Amino acid sequence: MDYASTSICGSSDDASEIGLENDVSLVCNLILGPSFCPPPPIPQVNNMDRLAQIMERLIVSTERHNKIDDRLYGDIDKVLQNMMFRFDGLVEMNRYIMNQLRSQSNRLNSLAGQLNTLVTHHFYDSMNDGQIDAESDD
Repeated sequence: MDYASTSICGSSDDASEIGLENDVSLVCNLILGPSFCPPPPIPQVNNMDRLAQIMERLIVSTERHNKIDDRLYGDIDKVLQNMMFRFDGLVEMNRYIMNQLRSQSNRLNSLAGQLNTLVTHHFYDSMNDGQIDAESDD
């Protein structure tokens, strides 16, 4: 296996080993561009120089991941704000509906009271008319 196919380069096998979905890698590459592999080891370069190259590459990789995180957090923030806006709208709509229901309930209670009064008066009027008619028949 040559150096270019190791995990530093980020082959598709390595992505599955660390649990990355291929779609995530594609999206990250679309957003930030492709990630380039560090050069293969050169026998003339000592290990400290090679370590410095790898550390520089790690710093660049960390910066790229931080950019991805920032964008993801920004998107998550937008989604949460949208959800809160919609939730607030639902709460306001719920208050409006509850007020309408209370108002309608009060109107129905008032109408029921008026109907009860009319029926009661009509009943008493009918009874009084019946008594007057009964007395006049005598």
